[in-house]
Amino acid sequence: MIYNFYGIHTISEIYDVDNEKINNEALIIESIELGIKKSGASLVQTYSFRFAPMGLTIFSILKESHVSIHTYPEKNAAFIDAFTCGDIDPEIIVQTIIDFLLPKKVYTKTIERGIKDISF
Repeated sequence: MIYNFYGIHTISEIYDVDNEKINNEALIIESIELGIKKSGASLVQTYSFRFAPMGLTIFSILKESHVSIHTYPEKNAAFIDAFTCGDIDPEIIVQTIIDFLLPKKVYTKTIERGIKDISF
């Protein structure tokens, strides 16, 4: 599959997340992987790192690019990042994660990156 030098990048900050959810590695991985599936993206591998005493970074490599989340349980917050190329909508992935974590405050931006009409 050949992609144009173009993609969509969705970033989100979420706040006031239940402390048990924001520190639940299995729940967050499940939400990421379900979002990837719902979007039609192709998961290559998911990596996770737990910080001491708390916090997680989870990174999923996609054939279409990546998804990451960095959690801050001490702030009941997280940063979510999904970048995709092709016809995959990263907003689906981010929204699925948000639906699992149920934050009270959400700030999301989506931007286009690259040049849509140039193929390599």
